[in-house]
Amino acid sequence: MFLCDLPKELIQPYLDLANTLVHSDGVVEESESSILQLYTTELNLERLPALHIVDYRDALAAFDSLSMKVKKEVYFELFSLSYADSSCSDEERALLDVVRQRFGITANDADMIENITIKLLFDYEQLGMILNG
Repeated sequence: MFLCDLPKELIQPYLDLANTLVHSDGVVEESESSILQLYTTELNLERLPALHIVDYRDALAAFDSLSMKVKKEVYFELFSLSYADSSCSDEERALLDVVRQRFGITANDADMIENITIKLLFDYEQLGMILNG
């Protein structure tokens, strides 16, 4: 949704963060894999590049120069990915907290982003049932 604001040089680092996030609990759900594949369209990629497992603390340094707006968008995207299977595991939560702290996002803003995201995902699911039913 907001990845179009990501500078090209941060696409691979973002994808590696996303990949690490979905692998953090040891279970990659179909819904999480689907979102990773959808990134090819959102990011105008011909195909998904090789993805890596990275150290979050180190990898987040590449995002330091981004505006707070784009940092919040990245947080939103990562939370959305973590919640694609309708839950956010403790391992995913721990990585999201590393992002929140590194980006300087307040706990209140993170909570609002997460609550809105959960509502959006629920509303999209409901809309899908209406359209497909």
